[in-house]
Amino acid sequence: MKNITLFWPNLIFKEKGRIIPSLFLAKYYGLLKDEFNVSCVETFMRGGINKADFLQNKKEISRKLESDIRKIESTNPDILCISSWTLLNLPYILEFSRHFKKRNKDVKIILGGDGPTNSPKNLSTLTKHIDFFIVGCGEHAVCKLIKDIVNKKNIGQNIIHMRNRFPPISTIIPDYSGTLDENRHKIIPLEGSTGCTNNCTFCSSQKWIKGPYNKGVDTIIKELKQYISNYNINRFFFIDNNFTGNPKNAELFCRMLKKNKLDINWSCSSRTDTISPRLLNLMHDSGCYSIFYGIESLNKNTLKLTKKTKDPSRYIKKSKEMINYSRDLLATKVEGIIGFPWESKKDMLETVSFFRNNWSDIAYIHTLIAIPGSKIWRSYLNKELELFGSKILHNNLFFEKYKNLPWLVPTAWRVKNKRMNNKDLTDFVEHNQEVKTKEFI
Repeated sequence: MKNITLFWPNLIFKEKGRIIPSLFLAKYYGLLKDEFNVSCVETFMRGGINKADFLQNKKEISRKLESDIRKIESTNPDILCISSWTLLNLPYILEFSRHFKKRNKDVKIILGGDGPTNSPKNLSTLTKHIDFFIVGCGEHAVCKLIKDIVNKKNIGQNIIHMRNRFPPISTIIPDYSGTLDENRHKIIPLEGSTGCTNNCTFCSSQKWIKGPYNKGVDTIIKELKQYISNYNINRFFFIDNNFTGNPKNAELFCRMLKKNKLDINWSCSSRTDTISPRLLNLMHDSGCYSIFYGIESLNKNTLKLTKKTKDPSRYIKKSKEMINYSRDLLATKVEGIIGFPWESKKDMLETVSFFRNNWSDIAYIHTLIAIPGSKIWRSYLNKELELFGSKILHNNLFFEKYKNLPWLVPTAWRVKNKRMNNKDLTDFVEHNQEVKTKEFI
């Protein structure tokens, strides 16, 4: 039986915040464990050192690489599957793969996640140390690809396109037994649906899969019971783009929790225009303790041009109502984006002022990033807008090395504004990025 190793390089420091088990590891462990020897490896940055100091310390970085390589080698893999997230670990994965492949030439490396989904040809050209790239949702593709490799079939290409080809989500029950650390993991991520019905220009979710595809309330309840029984954990969060995208499903879920007497704490993400006071009350009564809203903007023109909503006036009114209502029931986090190319300083201040005057538990304002796979990114490729190099936001391992590649390190670039020069825009967004009132749990 062949050895398959699943690797999630989680580039956060161990002592920072909550540690949540990897859904990628649990999902693919469940899919592959019956046919292969499967090992799950999740690595972190070591604690006890300042992140800025770590990123400047070549010895620490070399030690990190060597440690991760040895952990993977200890599983004696025939095939290594890695999941990527461009904003967190893709540059590190490129460096890791290069060093790992030098010592393990016969191990086939498969890379999935948003890196190859959004920029497959760029990655294939940049690195020859990764054998296969999965584009889109890989649940079906990885299983088939591994079997083809094991059976020595002629695969014929190194970029495997699986966009919009997705097995029934109800058939995928993650198995955390291969990755859960009961001393560290106190919260389990859940996936009630995948995909998104919206088509916002700044987001790349439509690049993955059109949807949503719903798991079904009965399946979610079954999954919850399994986790509570197996792991003695009663705290969960839904990773769905919009948990309340189907309000009837969300309401049914809340009622089924009560019916099945499942005493759990859970959290989710939502849009303010798909939720109501009635639904919020049901969620609160069934154990929901926190909610996240991606408000994005309170400028009518920006809301319209980004396709966030067709009715900006109604959206703004509803956003104010729902945030004010939510904060009395749940820990409430809201996020916004400023720096769109058409926005003036006055336009951006509409969003900033809203966040300052309508307090949630945490309000965070992001700088617009041209995320590969988004329509904003496509506009950049079509030379309809320009980017300029700036201070790297959310710096991480090897971001500096690859910062001249916007598709690989998009956080090192900002979208040029037509009404403000680069310096004024940078100063404004850096001054107004975070507005916080109390710790978000």
